Amino acid sequence: MSNFVGVTELAGFFHQDFMDEYSGPWAAVDDFIDDRPELVAGLPEEVDRLLEQYPSEEQLEQFLLRANFCYYVKADGWTYRGWLLAVADRMRQAKAS
Repeated sequence: MSNFVGVTELAGFFHQDFMDEYSGPWAAVDDFIDDRPELVAGLPEEVDRLLEQYPSEEQLEQFLLRANFCYYVKADGWTYRGWLLAVADRMRQAKAS
């Protein structure tokens, strides 16, 4: 996991009680952007590397579970791959603004 510091840090924002702390998953992502700006610029590239190293949904889910990621993205109609790509896009937008 040390190769994926940004993703691991982001996963930490999705702790067991994250829905008590945030209005939704995107609020947690936005808090990550505000709280960890030093990781925002590199996160899209890190997501690309993660998706390359863990190509299946099952592998991505297991990686995120090991990082204590407690958001079940499928409940909101996402795949793990799709959600991570959307997060990477959000990071690119944050970096551009």
